[in-house]
Amino acid sequence: MIYGNFGDCYIILNKCINIEPREPEHKTDLSNIEKKIKEFESIDELINKKEFIKAEEIAEKLLKDCSEFKSLKITYIKILLENLKLNEAIIFITSKISQDEKNDEIDYYLALAFYYDGQ
Repeated sequence: MIYGNFGDCYIILNKCINIEPREPEHKTDLSNIEKKIKEFESIDELINKKEFIKAEEIAEKLLKDCSEFKSLKITYIKILLENLKLNEAIIFITSKISQDEKNDEIDYYLALAFYYDGQ
């Protein structure tokens, strides 16, 4: 789940529930995955409505459980830039994005944050 593979988690947990229908932990885990899916989908809706502060809160919360979810990391960086939290964006990119994850898009956001921050 830390990689944001919500769909795979959902499928596997449904199979677990079918195999062990009396195991309450599977149902609890499935409920948690469904909640995370809804939260992730709500981020895009909030961005479309230009509600970046609320989107930041949800993304930050999701990143605690899904720390290696690259798409969420990029979305979070965009949100930080929209909220003019330039220094936070710079720190997040330099500390939470590994060399393997870096690409042109992330380099662009880092350069943009440095530019607007005046560094």
